[in-house]
Amino acid sequence: MAASASVPSELETETASGARVGGAWAGSAPNVAIFPPRSVGPADRGLLAVALDLAGAEEGRGDLTRLMIQAARTAYFNATGTITMGLRRAVEAANEVLYQANVTTLREMRRHAGMSIAALVGADLYLGQAGPSLIYVVQAGELLQFPTDSPWLSSKEGQEEGGWYPLGVRRALQVDLYHVEVGDEDTVVLTSPAVAQLATGDFLDALLDQTAQDIVNDLANLASSSDSNPDISVVALKLAGTGIETAPVRPADDRGFARPEDAQVVAAAKPSGPPLSAWLGKMGRDVAGDVGRGAGTVLKQTLPERPGGTSALPRGPQVWRALAILIPLLVLAAVVGLTLRSSQERRAQDERVTALLAQAQERMTVAQSSGADRQSTLNLLGDADAKVQEALQIRPNNEAARKLQTDIRTARDEAGGIYRLSDWSVLASATDTGTILRGLWVSGPNAYLLDAGLNRVLRVRLGEAGGAPETVLKTGETVAGKTVGDLADLLWLRSGGARTVEDVAALGRDGVLWAISATGTKTPIPIGGSRDWQNPLIADTYGGNFYLVQADRGQILRYTPSAADAYNNAATQWMSDQVDLKGVVDMAIDGSIYLLMGDGRVRRFSAGKEEKFEVKGLEAKLSNPRALFVSQEGQSLYVIEAGRVVEISKDGAFVRQFQAPDDKGLDDPRAVFVDEKASRVYIVNGAALYGAGLPKPRPTRQ
Repeated sequence: MAASASVPSELETETASGARVGGAWAGSAPNVAIFPPRSVGPADRGLLAVALDLAGAEEGRGDLTRLMIQAARTAYFNATGTITMGLRRAVEAANEVLYQANVTTLREMRRHAGMSIAALVGADLYLGQAGPSLIYVVQAGELLQFPTDSPWLSSKEGQEEGGWYPLGVRRALQVDLYHVEVGDEDTVVLTSPAVAQLATGDFLDALLDQTAQDIVNDLANLASSSDSNPDISVVALKLAGTGIETAPVRPADDRGFARPEDAQVVAAAKPSGPPLSAWLGKMGRDVAGDVGRGAGTVLKQTLPERPGGTSALPRGPQVWRALAILIPLLVLAAVVGLTLRSSQERRAQDERVTALLAQAQERMTVAQSSGADRQSTLNLLGDADAKVQEALQIRPNNEAARKLQTDIRTARDEAGGIYRLSDWSVLASATDTGTILRGLWVSGPNAYLLDAGLNRVLRVRLGEAGGAPETVLKTGETVAGKTVGDLADLLWLRSGGARTVEDVAALGRDGVLWAISATGTKTPIPIGGSRDWQNPLIADTYGGNFYLVQADRGQILRYTPSAADAYNNAATQWMSDQVDLKGVVDMAIDGSIYLLMGDGRVRRFSAGKEEKFEVKGLEAKLSNPRALFVSQEGQSLYVIEAGRVVEISKDGAFVRQFQAPDDKGLDDPRAVFVDEKASRVYIVNGAALYGAGLPKPRPTRQ
């Protein structure tokens, strides 16, 4: 059973927006948009805000703006992968709309644009920018600005203009991406670069220290009263209810105060060292000097002398004889000069590579000594790997460097409890547009997938690797007189009590469990009281009982089975007391109930009460988990997040973690199922189902 991650329901973001276009202010303008969580796409994509400044003729501007924002919205909510990848796709989609419009327009009528986009997922704020744009974040009373500078904010010399193209000019577009952790009372403002000239210093600080609506109103008044009378767009967000207090942190980054998200900030290329033209010029001058000196010697020896010892210009055939001797010597001198310099550079590079590999080998030797603790070992091996990578940048085909890199990364995996899923393979892919896979359950020769995007359940025959999934249940079809509606979760209906059969089932948001037998027979099982259910709907079963998380109520409902494998009995409250369950991502049951929280915590409840449970020994803490799996008969929990599956014992101790052979192989994890008896793991990543054998545990290092 797996459920999608969701935005914490306690997040109470105050929003306001507006735009001034052609001298007129509109609170509901086509070039600003705010899409609250769950209003358009999956809950785990959070709130999306967009501010777009489109320059050019007023005629048709509104329609084109709407198309661009619609394209951005669709691309973001349909994108697979990380939030930042979704923002990149959104900006690229808006750019493509404008680019295509410009292609079919006379040159003097073409437009360009700037775009700011923000995604708020819980306490994580992800920002994207391209072209003339400006974002302010007020955090703990301090103002952060994105970007720190650009050609549209100042005329500072040395700006790399090639990295600052607006939307609509090129098909290939640079998108700057940032990530900031935000908290209560923080303010986010997406606006136009003109605002940087309208408000500065203490006045800007005071202006942004208001409600979202007041910020929008004051910026509108400022623009209308300015002599420049600029067009501006404004989207303001005022955060509350996160429960997080933040302090501004300014990591070193010349493109913005916030740390780039996973090194995905695409900065304008800034060459290090002297420019290529300067280097070529110096080399040319050096070679020319050598050649000139050689040419002088040749001329002295070839040309006749005037009285007094000065050279006389050759005449007639003497010219051609001199040139016939001189030209090959000039060419030879140039070739020799280049060869000598090239040889010196290669020698220096070889010496540098040798030194780097020696340093890397030394660090690996120290790391593998018996006296190094785990963290020290990982730090040393990380440093060693960096040295080898530097060596490979100089000599990409150096076999010794490649072998050492393999040895270092193997040692890093071992020290970090990382096991590579070497036989990782695609079992099936769902390629239909709009597919969003969420749930997974494996039973015998079949794997079942919940497609929350197209509201259907897919079945994969595990013995037919690479085959197309088969749709066994979909919204709109009628089964036993009932119509299948929107589907929220996928689970296994376990037997127990009055329930005698076991089937996979999809939970409908209308309170119907759609049981699917191994032969494909579908049975609707209505559950009482569903009209009072609250999202997110996260469910599981144990001993025949059906359990449903109600996060906003701080409660887990329990339904006991009735006759004919139904759930007609009224729900009872399983929790002894109300508990704060906001931010729950997934649930699994083995007698105790385990809840996976969006902040990375795993919580355990028994007999209706929470027990102390802490994950210990995991160096890189869980940060954005997506799903949880618990084997009822086994001794482990499995949590999946970007890049890995983490195995934790049922007393909270870190056991090991699994990664795909390729570091990008788990970039968009959705669900996990572990068959401990068969030593197999099944993972939904993006729109594909993968399978692999569980590696055998390594011997304990003494």
